[in-house]
Parts: sequence; C-alpha cells; structure tokens
Amino acid sequence: MSVLRRVGRVLRRKKDDKKEKLGMLIDGSNLLVDNIKEDLEKIDETIASIGDLRIAKVILDQQMPDIYIDRLMAAGYLPIVVSGDTDVYMSIEAMDLIYSDELEIVAFWTSDINFLPIIIKAKELGKEIVVLGRNEGFSETLENAADYIVILSEEALSTE
Repeated sequence: MSVLRRVGRVLRRKKDDKKEKLGMLIDGSNLLVDNIKEDLEKIDETIASIGDLRIAKVILDQQMPDIYIDRLMAAGYLPIVVSGDTDVYMSIEAMDLIYSDELEIVAFWTSDINFLPIIIKAKELGKEIVVLGRNEGFSETLENAADYIVILSEEALSTE
C-alpha cells in the first residue's frame, strides 16, 4: 500500500509558473480591522491578477489586538509587530524584497509618500511596482511612480 493511501490525500495549491513572483508589504494602519479577513481575501484576488504572491507581510504597531494578528496569520500573511516607527521596519523589509533575486514585482499598500525613494530604487533595480491604496488619501506621487495602481474603494472591500 502506498504512503498516500495510508495518510490520505495530499493537496497543493496550484501555482502559475508563468506569472512573475510578487512580494507585498502592507502598512497595517491601512487595514480596516473590522473586516480584516475579508479585506485580505479581496486583496489577494486583485494581486493574483498581477503576479504570483510569494511573500505577504503586514507591519503593525504594538497596539494591534491579538485577535487581528491571529486573523492575519489565518489569511496567510506574516504579521510583524514593532515597538517603534512602523515606517522604519517597513523600509527594512522593503529593501529585502527589492534586493531579492526571487521576486520580479514588489507591492506596497501604503499612503505614505516617504516610501517614494524606496520605490524609485526598486525600479532602478528592475522591479515592477504595485501601489495599493484607498480612494481617500491615495497619494498621487506614489500613483505616478507605480507600474500598477490598485485603488481600493470602501464598497469593494465592504462585505455588507
């Protein structure tokens, strides 16, 4: 009897090897904590049309309740809880993605134009850039620097 018959079925999520590999960073302050799981599922659907999501990290301050951290992990995202300025940690994580030979696309969900120099550096190194943001407060500067723009409306994210 084969090992598979004894242990049951082996399931694997199908990956599209033809899609470019994508890493995504989310500034946790941009998430709607009331619908966090649903928001992330909708974001995943949108990102899947651009590339194959390989890395998904959310940078959070230490004020985020544990229940939301658990929801992030259940959705397949790596929460990184920091005690200092989240922008600094997001910048460090961004540089790791930018210098990775495994990724062709880097996505940022942030409204902070302080990330413009990082985005420019990523483009200099040949990375394609996705910028995600909400209707309100979406940075035109970041929009102009991106190769792909995903504007998330409250209606698109709402489950009501």
